[in-house]
Amino acid sequence: MPRWSAAQQLSRIALKKPLQLTEWPDDMSGQILPAQLKLREAIVQRRITDVRGRLGPPGSKEQRLTDLFSDAESMGFTLLVTLYGTLTVHPPYKRHKFEEKHKIDLDDWWRGINFDQDEGEQTFSASLAPCQEQQPGRSHLRLVSGARSGETEESMPEPEPELAKAEHAALKPIELATTEPAPTEPQPNEQTVAEPLADSAKPAAAPHPGGRPPVANWSMVDDEVFRLMNDNGEFSVDDPEWNAQARLEEAIADFCESKFKTRPSETTIKDNIHEPLERWRQSRSET
Repeated sequence: MPRWSAAQQLSRIALKKPLQLTEWPDDMSGQILPAQLKLREAIVQRRITDVRGRLGPPGSKEQRLTDLFSDAESMGFTLLVTLYGTLTVHPPYKRHKFEEKHKIDLDDWWRGINFDQDEGEQTFSASLAPCQEQQPGRSHLRLVSGARSGETEESMPEPEPELAKAEHAALKPIELATTEPAPTEPQPNEQTVAEPLADSAKPAAAPHPGGRPPVANWSMVDDEVFRLMNDNGEFSVDDPEWNAQARLEEAIADFCESKFKTRPSETTIKDNIHEPLERWRQSRSET
């Protein structure tokens, strides 16, 4: 059965045609988030049910992850599929809270997320009314199988038992994250990465006379500014979660609190994100 990559599914929603990421128009920043939100809504409402990806390193076995979106919603988090086939949290400032809560790195969690082409085409067909987008022959709400609450699962053509089992197992990372100790590798890695970066980061002595240590590793903050702007694009009045630079400043404050256990003042954050934000805008204008 043919499948679409995340980029193809999102462009089908935004542009009415499935394009590979390399085929996307240059100016798509204002259309990505609305498409991501529509896709998430379709998944949570069970209009999109065949969502697959790989949990863990490249080469891992493909699994279903449809229920992951509803489970995250119940915990107060909104998961979105990125155009690169990974997951992120919306609004962006909640990302680090999600990662801290579940002891994961979203960039190294689910990857290669893809969709059933026929299901994606029918769900977002222009011929269907917005509130009636669903596949013929499928009930609008699909009860999920499982041992969790005795619910039943809608019959599916040749259900691929291995994938069905994998879907249930794939939900374990979130459920177990609060009871099982986090892997020991990420924490030492953060320290070993942070220490050399701190040595090579831009000089912090000027704003901290007398040899006081910097409140944050501003080189890492620069990278976080670029990541947030790449994920969300330029600020837009149409997006209440990303409508002004203040949203970026809040996200950076949360990042510093999570990463460096300190929350810089608003003035300090504004002074230090100005330059990377301008570099990001310049890089966008050059492309």
